[in-house]
Order: sequence, then structure tokens, then C-alpha cells
Amino acid sequence: MSDIDIELKLGRARTHIAEFRTKAATIRNGYCTIKPEEDQERQMTVMRISIEPKAPDELRLVAGDALFNLRAALDYIITQAVLSNGQTPTRSNQFPITQDAKSFQNVESRQLAGVSDEMRAVLEKFQPYHPGNEPLRVLSRLHNPDKHQRLNLTAVVADSSHLQAFGGASPFSLVSDIPLCDGGIFGNIGIPWDLPEEFGSMRTRSLNARMEGECTQFVGFSDLFDPDEEEDGFEAADDTLERILNYVESRVLPEVRPHLK
Repeated sequence: MSDIDIELKLGRARTHIAEFRTKAATIRNGYCTIKPEEDQERQMTVMRISIEPKAPDELRLVAGDALFNLRAALDYIITQAVLSNGQTPTRSNQFPITQDAKSFQNVESRQLAGVSDEMRAVLEKFQPYHPGNEPLRVLSRLHNPDKHQRLNLTAVVADSSHLQAFGGASPFSLVSDIPLCDGGIFGNIGIPWDLPEEFGSMRTRSLNARMEGECTQFVGFSDLFDPDEEEDGFEAADDTLERILNYVESRVLPEVRPHLK
């Protein structure tokens, strides 16, 4: 085990991120359709967003490979820290990523067995409950399901669109740079089915309306946002992965290297 192994894992992650970006670029141009849908659970009519083409499953695999190598590089740091302290690594050793101070204390004796007190103090500073360490929270949130349960789902998001409205009293064009998430509800609004009689025609008119047109799009991690929530804060998956990688390279490594032999 050496510092070179850590660098190789991070380099491999960067290769996967570049591959993801290249493959995602092939579906950069898309077509967005917004059609009425009867939401039985909510008892209302909503305008559901659909974007084509969808993200190919291969992107989910490439993203998982990047996440695996990013997480492995962090775990390699702990193995090297144990060896540098003259101790023998155990199968329980790993880089802790916890959500509060109590959780860190609960896993410290097991995950950091053999690590020096000085190194433990450094690692505690990187926990996500301290401001500025959000990339590690995102890494844990994405990598754990990918490793143990399922591939991370990717969602297509239109970051700009030129849509034409049909079915209304006066068709119109809509040019927008507001992100639209595939599967989400346009405007996050709906028309209730129990409207007073004088507004009843609104439901009928909405069922005949639609919008469609060309858009540009990117692919993001659906686990990081809810398509039914407000349509902001979306980030392309390759940017998410790049942000985690840069955090490890620029923040974590400079702090831990003085403690690694």
C-alpha cells in the first residue's frame, strides 16, 4: 500500500467521469413534451414532463465505477494511516463518513482502529456535519446504494427549452431556461377535481392542452433531487462526481499526507 495506490484510484475515477461526460453529450439535444395526466392519488390533473431520449443504462454503470474508485481512494488513506502508525489493518478499517458527532464516536473505535490520535482529529474535521464537507455526504449517499442495493438512477433534465403550446384558446411559444425534470410536474401545480362548478371547465381545458418542442438537456442523479419539488438546484451527474473528486484531491489529501509514511 502506498500513496501511489491512492492516486491511481483517483485517476481512474477521473477517467470514468470523462467517459460519463462524453456519453452524456450524445443525448445533449432532446425533445420535451408536457401533457396532462390524471393523478388518482392526488385527485387532480397535472401536467407531466417527459423528455426524450432517456439516459442509457450504461451511464449508471460508469457513474457507479467512478463512485467506487472515489470511495476506495478514501479507504486506502485509512489503511495507509494504520500502517504508518505501525499497526496492522483490519477488515473494519475505512474512511468514516458520519452525519453527526455521536455517530462518529460510535464508529471511531472500529473503523479507525490502529489510526493515530492526530490522524483521527484530522478525519473528524472532514465529517459532513461540519460546514464545507458536503461532497462527502453526497458520495456516501450515492455510493452506498450502488454498492449494496441498486444502480443509481439517472434523470434527464432540460436546462433550456423552446416549447409550443397546443390545445388552448390561443397557442403560444415558450422559451425557457428553467430546468424541467423528466417525470416531474410542470410548475409543481395541479387542478383539483372538486373545483366549484363555475371553474369546472378548467379541468376539461387542461385535458386538451399540451406543450412540446426541442430542448437541451443533461443527466443528473435522481437520488439528489425530487422531480415533484421546485425545479431548481439540479446538477449534472458528471459535475457532481467532479466536485467530489476535486474535494478529495484539494482538501482531503493535503491534510492527511503529513500523517502518511
